[in-house]
Amino acid sequence: MENLANWVIKKGLDKVDVSMFDEKMRKEVMTEVGERFIRMEKRGEAIKALILASNVDRLISYGKELMELCDFGNAFLALEPTANREQLVLLGTTCLGEGFYELAFGCFKAGGDHELARFVEDNYMK
Repeated sequence: MENLANWVIKKGLDKVDVSMFDEKMRKEVMTEVGERFIRMEKRGEAIKALILASNVDRLISYGKELMELCDFGNAFLALEPTANREQLVLLGTTCLGEGFYELAFGCFKAGGDHELARFVEDNYMK
């Protein structure tokens, strides 16, 4: 698997057809690729790899790590595909408090809290 992860990183995520892997292999390889990108501090690529891995648990934990680093945009990118209402609303609340209104709106909307999304849109985005 190490060789496959190296190959994917060298070739580039956008140039690899992940459908050539079965589901188990895709999850293992792309999770390893994501972890390596995290260590390289290539956050966007790490998120892409974890999404390709369909690794919801790691996306949630990475989203939390990014929130702690105040990287709210990337935290949203990690959390959005998980549809984790609790984490998305928490991120939205944090973004609202920090003045990132469009991001807060996106978090609330993705988290299914349409009332808060509407409140942000009506009070902060016009």
